[in-house]
Amino acid sequence: MDTSKEKLRGLSEQNPLEDIQIYNLQGKTFIVEPVFKKDSEETLATVLLRLIQSDSSA
Repeated sequence: MDTSKEKLRGLSEQNPLEDIQIYNLQGKTFIVEPVFKKDSEETLATVLLRLIQSDSSA
């Protein structure tokens, strides 16, 4: 499998949050493709805030 950043990245030069990210950890390659709902009323900030609040209450 070809996992070169040049081939997988750059889906959207205008929005870096839409780019595929590649992480190499302990000999394993993880390819992360962001999935954002286009018609969602929730912003990235509200999602992050909810996650932080749920993590701090646990």
